[in-house]
Amino acid sequence: MRRLILALLLTAPFAAVAEVREAPPHAYQPEKAVVEPQMLGDARTPTYLLALPAPAAAEQEALKQHNQSAGKGQPLKIGFGRELEKQEKLALAALAWADIDSGRVTRIKVSSPGAAAVRVAMSLAGAPEGLELRFQGSSREQVFGPVVAAEVVAQGEYWSPVMEGETGQIEIFLPKARSLDGASLSLTRLSHLLAAGTDLHPNRLKTLSQIGNSANCSIDLACIANPSGALTDASRAVAHLVFTSGSSTYVCTGTMLNSVYSDGSSTQIPYLYTAYHCIGNQTEANTLNTWWFFEAATCGSTAVPSGYQVVGGGATLLYAVFDTDISFMRLNSAPPAGAYFAGWNAATVASGTPAMILHHPAGDLKKFSQGDPASGGGTQGYAPYSSSRSANFITMRYTSGSTEGGSSGGGLFTYNASGYYQLRGGLLGGAALCTNMAGLDYFSPMDQGWASLSQYLTPSSGGTSTSTVWEFYNSILNHYFVTAMAAEANGIDSGGAGPGWSRTGYTFKAYPLNGSSGSPVCRFYGAPPVNSHFYIGNSAECAGLMTVAGLKYEGMVFNLGQPSGTSCASGTVPVYRAYNNGYITGAGANHRYMTSYSVYQNMLSAGWLPEGIAFCSAP
Repeated sequence: MRRLILALLLTAPFAAVAEVREAPPHAYQPEKAVVEPQMLGDARTPTYLLALPAPAAAEQEALKQHNQSAGKGQPLKIGFGRELEKQEKLALAALAWADIDSGRVTRIKVSSPGAAAVRVAMSLAGAPEGLELRFQGSSREQVFGPVVAAEVVAQGEYWSPVMEGETGQIEIFLPKARSLDGASLSLTRLSHLLAAGTDLHPNRLKTLSQIGNSANCSIDLACIANPSGALTDASRAVAHLVFTSGSSTYVCTGTMLNSVYSDGSSTQIPYLYTAYHCIGNQTEANTLNTWWFFEAATCGSTAVPSGYQVVGGGATLLYAVFDTDISFMRLNSAPPAGAYFAGWNAATVASGTPAMILHHPAGDLKKFSQGDPASGGGTQGYAPYSSSRSANFITMRYTSGSTEGGSSGGGLFTYNASGYYQLRGGLLGGAALCTNMAGLDYFSPMDQGWASLSQYLTPSSGGTSTSTVWEFYNSILNHYFVTAMAAEANGIDSGGAGPGWSRTGYTFKAYPLNGSSGSPVCRFYGAPPVNSHFYIGNSAECAGLMTVAGLKYEGMVFNLGQPSGTSCASGTVPVYRAYNNGYITGAGANHRYMTSYSVYQNMLSAGWLPEGIAFCSAP
């Protein structure tokens, strides 16, 4: 395993600079020329075929009925699950392979008659180093991949990208001098999509009801005479989202936001803002595909746009809260050239502000809706959405266009005096329809999520008295790791610490270094056989360990409170520590730090050793 990259560790996450609460848009600038992936084999490559029978008409009808009853406030369903009659577990050594210059290839085709696209869930066991997978649909030439075996293994159940057409093709590549003994690929589930990509437009979807057949008040961007550059830039930041939950596939809308350093320069990190009711957990985020530039070429056109691009690879969920309906994530794959990072503003939105939303109503081509205060539209203040959510939401009335299912997560934009649009929230739901123009829509309040979003969108700004400590888990090592450094966390997300790492979703709060709260916590890395990090809050113990061979001191990382005996001071939260006894068992010594007592008890039940309360975190 490669050791974590820690070069940025001591650039304090609590820099004392003025807080920034807004940012302009910024053009995405690819780091390098994109090389389009290609299949390695050819028409002669040996292929294993798994062909399902045509689905029952009742399955398609059930999907239509679901969407007709769901309305806004739920993601639009475009695909249903099909359990395979027998879960295909393929011994890779038993498949036929073809030799190519760099190794061997084989293919698996999975077909579901009548599908506009398919996705396949799979798991991989015993895969040798260097094994790769590539994916391609039968109706589009785009190839996704290569996906390395470790990524598939790390997810447990891995969902393929959306493969357009009724047949999906999985190509497996094995480098030379690698053995397949004991390696197997299990195909467990399939999602049969009634609409995807080239079929997400009215010509096909009028027959499917409630999918892609957006109402007649919807406005194509191409219908706007002389659109401003500001509108065009905002549109390039909006993506059509396709994701799978269970075995069903859904669509929503999301917006890529500009993250900025204190000097105003863009971090170029692809952060995506959408709705919690669309993607609320990491399992769903893993399945995310994004469609870019999916909009009409000319006003009223139902032709499939020729320039749209699809990006697979899923996303890493960073912040997801039911009460505010905010879901915020980092795309695992780079966006396409020509995409934009949208501007944003985390201030409270005043009532009577002109505003617009860019969205994909009913899964259709991108549409534009707006509210003009002069005609009774625009923002209408904040109000509760339902008794089950504690937040107050931004309310909006349209005077041109409206929203539908599939618009969920679509960004609410207001115009800045400097001449650009800024995102203020994402669509939750509401009563607004083309047939009810007086109805209100409700948008997630970005200002109420700012305390957590700021660490990503303004990573070098101050203004907060605490910082989030994120937990990661390595499925290969069975190790845990925590960090409060956004740059380090992003490096782990992008693979900089080696394979197998993913966020668990658990966090706790730390105090700033050199602040008045808590005391400094130092961090050490133990070389193999330890191969792990650990944290010390006692200054004398920290100083003593600096001279121990095999331990690398990595500095003070944040402040935490220290327990008094077996308890923490009032107003702080206990951080429990468990130890895997790995130094003795040979598994590599590792500690887990957690604020949940029930999780702590679960770790002890799994054989970890109790070490009680190690620290006291900020509330």
